[in-house]
Amino acid sequence: MRSMLREYFPAALAAFEDLDAPELLNTATDPASAAQLSLEDISAELRRARRRGVEAEAAAIQAALRTPQLTQPASITAAYTVGVRAQIALLTTLNTQTSTRRLRSAAASPASAWS
Repeated sequence: MRSMLREYFPAALAAFEDLDAPELLNTATDPASAAQLSLEDISAELRRARRRGVEAEAAAIQAALRTPQLTQPASITAAYTVGVRAQIALLTTLNTQTSTRRLRSAAASPASAWS
């Protein structure tokens, strides 16, 4: 995903250094829509991801997303956007399955839940 973002949306790499809140990136997978995100939208997604220091982080993300950058033609941006959304969907599904598996494992063996 990083290589795709580097090609068409480098501001996303600066804004989402660790890419651990894919829902926020999924909200705006192209430079034009990302630049329009409000602080409230960004803050809400960060809170859903259980982040701390939401206000400061939201302001930093918004500033990074609004930085002027070179753009690709619309057709290339659209193609990369589809690819990034597919990868986000895959990551979200894997994260959900991993969380579910951990919960089932912890319920089956409470002593190993803390290991």
